[in-house]
Amino acid sequence: IIIFYGIDFRNILYIKKAFEQLNGLEFIHILECLIFNSNFIQQIIDLNKFKLTSLFIRDETTRDKNLQIELMQLLFQKFGEYLENIGFGSYVDDVLKYRALEFINNYCKKIKFFDTCSISSVKKVHIALDSVGQNLNYFSIYIFYNHDENYKLTMEMILRLAHVLPCKLEYLNLSFTGTPIRKNIWEVFFKKYIMKEKRVEYLAIEAHIEIQVGSGTYNIYRHNKELFTMTDELKEFESYNIKVREYSDLCIRAYEFIDEMY
Repeated sequence: IIIFYGIDFRNILYIKKAFEQLNGLEFIHILECLIFNSNFIQQIIDLNKFKLTSLFIRDETTRDKNLQIELMQLLFQKFGEYLENIGFGSYVDDVLKYRALEFINNYCKKIKFFDTCSISSVKKVHIALDSVGQNLNYFSIYIFYNHDENYKLTMEMILRLAHVLPCKLEYLNLSFTGTPIRKNIWEVFFKKYIMKEKRVEYLAIEAHIEIQVGSGTYNIYRHNKELFTMTDELKEFESYNIKVREYSDLCIRAYEFIDEMY
């Protein structure tokens, strides 16, 4: 097993020869490396000595997005059936993320760890979740919506997420940014689909929550909140044997997860 982390492979010309010397190599993990170079990708897909088990894509500043997408598709076509862990860096271009989600849907069936950082469309995530299905065990999603987007549509998309999540997750990490979460949405999504159905063992939530404290239109209370700090809700979740943790403590980082699990 080899874990590559933060390496710039774009100017390495003879990576294929190096890999061919590694007898017994079965699995490799590529985490936040610079890889979108035609020479590197072609050398990797020509090798049959190993299985690419983890792919965490980072931002690569380039004008040629079409080339990045083409190279990424080649990777998924070659190694998609072996991939178990996948994620995106915070600043990866949205177009690249959405095409990656399509490739996950087309080529990947064994995804266990899925980190969809800074996704602005839950609908796109549904495509991939429908594909990976019940194999998924660790799921993180950071949902961002602009304030001028339709609030009702936003909330409908969040509720739809509940219907495509696997029946049981060991780890669920949810972060909502840009659009506040009203209390009724909080109750329907988290209490009905997460708590009462006991779909997770550990849970960490941070969100910008909007609670209407009176009947008037403008009686709105907005603040950043963690489930861990909400005493009544915390007790209610724990009564269903769901272990609520502080967001920063429970957040799983890809490198630490893979280093421990493999």
